[in-house]
Amino acid sequence: MTYRQNEEELQLASYSEQMRLLYVAMTRAEKKLYLIGKGSREKAGSQGIPSS
Repeated sequence: MTYRQNEEELQLASYSEQMRLLYVAMTRAEKKLYLIGKGSREKAGSQGIPSS
């Protein structure tokens, strides 16, 4: 495995873990859930997430 492949695999694992934690937080929220973040519109649109 090359360095670049290893880096890509680590980034994917990190992203997957972040999504898992978000899912857990969203499903365990009992009354309110506040989501705050920053992202580019280009990236949001390409992921199927509506941009504001």
